[in-house]
Amino acid sequence: HVDDLDERIVETRRKFAAREPCSFVVVSEDDPGRFLGTAGWSFHVPAPLQVADVGYSVHPDSRGRGVATRALRTLTRWLIADPEGPQVVRVQLDHSVENSASCRTALAAGLPREGVRVGFLPLRDPEAPGGVRRHDVCLHGLVSLP
Repeated sequence: HVDDLDERIVETRRKFAAREPCSFVVVSEDDPGRFLGTAGWSFHVPAPLQVADVGYSVHPDSRGRGVATRALRTLTRWLIADPEGPQVVRVQLDHSVENSASCRTALAAGLPREGVRVGFLPLRDPEAPGGVRRHDVCLHGLVSLP
């Protein structure tokens, strides 16, 4: 709810300081009660490296409208450049190489493609040996150096 915004900001800053994953709910500007999706971050490397992994999810009714692009762009700016934000040095996102929509979204949000992590993501596959197939992911990243 919009009235809880100040409390949410405090909680978000607390989670960032504690290096806990967190996400924002994305709502319609015209109708704050309309859920469009989420955008968030997590940390998978040691704190001194100042790297945040970002991700997003868009409600099926809101796909194809630039929601994820705007959310990722806003989140990236907050993480890297906002003087009130956490000011990490690197933001990165990865997605399945088969998900061309996520690749377009990352590029449009200002996260250049850096390469492919071969066999990075284990996915359940009943037909694969051991029931797991290693999946390739595309890596995008943005570095902001002083």
